[in-house]
Amino acid sequence: MPVMRLGRAQTWGWAEAVEASGETDASLRRKLERGQVALPTTEGGRTRVTLKDIAVLRVSRHLCDLGFQVERAFGLAKFAVKELDGADDHVLLYLLTSRSAAGPGGVRVLRFDMTDPGKRAEARRELLHALHDARNVLVPIQGLISDAFYTLPDLPSDVAKRLQTWSANIEVLQSDIRAKGREN
Repeated sequence: MPVMRLGRAQTWGWAEAVEASGETDASLRRKLERGQVALPTTEGGRTRVTLKDIAVLRVSRHLCDLGFQVERAFGLAKFAVKELDGADDHVLLYLLTSRSAAGPGGVRVLRFDMTDPGKRAEARRELLHALHDARNVLVPIQGLISDAFYTLPDLPSDVAKRLQTWSANIEVLQSDIRAKGREN
């Protein structure tokens, strides 16, 4: 099975990092100045980001929107992207958290292999159970990363193909959940 490697050699600059992350120029600069996030720079001091950096920025931005402290959001995003990096294209990754769990603890990683019908049914059950409690929030890692990557110019064709695979798998899982929800 193909796998996505996010630490590729191709890089993008500051403007692409800001747009892909969903941050404003000023907010991302403040986070960098305060040491809340870290981005690689060249010897000349220019920011150059990889797909992995962009993925971490986008996921952490979403977690901040959910109320997580910046440093914690960045750490969780790095962890989630590391879990995804090198994973099979048919593995979907979600973070499950409570709306009130922005403090320590309270985050669970859900990893679903969409190629195995039994595991897919298990994923559907687990997600339905999680969604049954209105206090829970599911963070779709690949969905956020796909949104960020589609803003990038010159996206490598193999990455674009993997984004399509992710989208198809997300749609299958969502369709399964909608169908099961109608049965109940």
